[in-house]
Formats: sequence, structure tokens, C-alpha cells
Amino acid sequence: MLKKIIRFPLIILTVLLALGLLVGSASAWVAPSVSMIPTYLGLAYPGIVLANILALLMWLLHFKKYVLIPIVAMAICHADVFRSFMFHSANKSENIGGKTLKVLSYNLFISNVDKKGMEHLKYVVNQDADIVCLQEFGYVADKKRVTLDDAKGILDKEYPYSYLNLSKTDACHCGVVVLSKYKIMESKDFNIDSSFPGAAFVKLDVGGQLVRVACLHLQSNRLTAIDKAEIAALRKADKEERKTTIKHIEMKLSDAYVKREKQADLIAEELAKSDGPTIVCGDFNDVPVSYVTHTIRGKMLNDAFAEVGNGYCNTYHENNFLFRIDQMLYSGHFQPISYKVDTVSYSDHYPVVATFSLKK
Repeated sequence: MLKKIIRFPLIILTVLLALGLLVGSASAWVAPSVSMIPTYLGLAYPGIVLANILALLMWLLHFKKYVLIPIVAMAICHADVFRSFMFHSANKSENIGGKTLKVLSYNLFISNVDKKGMEHLKYVVNQDADIVCLQEFGYVADKKRVTLDDAKGILDKEYPYSYLNLSKTDACHCGVVVLSKYKIMESKDFNIDSSFPGAAFVKLDVGGQLVRVACLHLQSNRLTAIDKAEIAALRKADKEERKTTIKHIEMKLSDAYVKREKQADLIAEELAKSDGPTIVCGDFNDVPVSYVTHTIRGKMLNDAFAEVGNGYCNTYHENNFLFRIDQMLYSGHFQPISYKVDTVSYSDHYPVVATFSLKK
């Protein structure tokens, strides 16, 4: 039996964890420009979910009525809980007889434009996806590094149709790319006021149906290697160093969150212009339980991970920052068949691979 002396603090902790879950879910509706508190709790959402499960097990073990606190909180927030963790014994969906599309989304990490970066592109081709959306695709003019001819020499054999929305700086060309085995009927650069071109919209002719594909790369947090090292060293830092580091990181994060908020609003407005078959994927630089992802998903799109994914599936892995910030969304015109995060180490991101059946 829990001693009475520690029971009250545990009750308070359980209530706080439940409130953390509820406020974290509110990040979907509370814009970062209004308050960053729900935003940060949304970022920490998987950890808060696990803490609530531990609280549930603790009270269940001791047959206390307080087990209802985490149960009620998770019931209210069940949709967001399942966007953080999902388990299916097998693929939830089967091919319903329509056209099957395999979609690959991958942030290639622009700093790897030396010749070893070619391994990224070889991996992409070997996946044999029908549609490929690449973020931080880049090349330089220096023949000692990856040039456009190098990239096209690998990709063009497999993908006859492509659309590139790249920056036009002299030092490096970088941006988003859509590769397709299906003919691109329409294409559109979409300005979301990002550091690099961050959005490309195309329409593909898939068996006579027009399928809209949006490849997105929203504003990065711009945390440098030094920033990440300082975060990792917070435990050993003294009070003043800790205060300075936290203030510096918080300023960078809040600026990036507000920038992505505006980008998400623009993208959602563009997506609302058509209600046809749509796939939206890319590096959102934001987690599933967030204003950005919720705004882009809206009422029209679904999360492929929540429908057919398994486990936690973080897509970012550098410096043990294990977040699912690369999203794969689809409209109701598709039936999801499979979802996988492939843990290959060519980039600081893992590629996301999903298969859909296009309903007739």
C-alpha cells in the first residue's frame, strides 16, 4: 500500500500529468503566436503520454480510484495519443482494387552534397516508389561534389517526370523536388516565405485521374550543432549558463514556430482550393500534435501513420532528438495500405514510405 505521506504528492503529480496531456492536445488549436505553452507540451507529447500510462499502472497496481485521472485524460485525447503511438497487428488495409501508389518522402540533408551524397539518390531509386518527394535536395557547380548532372544521371532513368523548386544562389541550389513515374500535368511554385523554396504542388495523371501532390519543407528551427551540444550539456551547466542557454534556444524555437504557423495557414488555404485526390508529405519540422500539422491536415486529410503505422516512428534522429517531424497525409480518395519509416543513416532524417490504393 502506498503510504499516506507520499500519496498526496503522487495525486498532485497525476493531475499535473493529465493537465499536461490536455493542454498539449490544445496545441492543435492554440497558435504559437498566442501562447507557446501548449506548443511546447505538444512537442513533449509522447513523453507525457508515457508518463500518464505509468501513472495509470501505478494506481491500478494499488487499486486506487485515482486511476480514473489518467484514463479520463487519455480518453479525451485519444486521437492525439494514437497520432503519437499506434500498433497494428498487421496492415490495417488491403488493396481495394484501385491503382496502387507507393510514395516516398525524404529530407536529404543539404550539407551532404559531396560525392557520398550520391548514396541518398541511389537509395531513392532502389525504393522503386511511384512518387518521390525530396526536401533539401541540393547540388553545386563544383564537379568534385554532387552536380545536377550527377543527380539527373541517377534519377532520370527511373523517373521520367520531375519538378524542381530550387533556390537560385551561386553557392548552392537547394529546395524541394517531386519525382514521378506518372506524367506531371500541372506544376506550381508556392511561396511560403521560407529560407529555401519550401513547397511544390503538382498534379499527376494517374490512370486518367488527376492526383495532387504537395511536397513541403517548412521553416527549420535553425538549431546549430553548438546549440544541440549546449542543450545536451544543460544538466552539467551552472545556473547562469543554463539560464542563458534556455533563453537563447527558446528565442530560436519561438521564432521558428511562429514562422511555421504562418506557412501552415498559407498551405491550408491553398489546399482548400481543390477537393480532388491529394497527397501531402514532407518535412514539417513539427510533430503530429501541433498547430502546424493540425492546420495542414484540416478536415480533408488523414495521417497515414495513425491509420496503418506501428510503434512510435521518429523520422528525425540526430543528437538523440527523436521526433516524428516528417508527415505523410492523404485525402479520403485513397485507402492506406502500409506505412514505414526506413531507418537508413544517409541523412539526419529517416525516409517515410507509404503505399496507397486510389479508389475508383
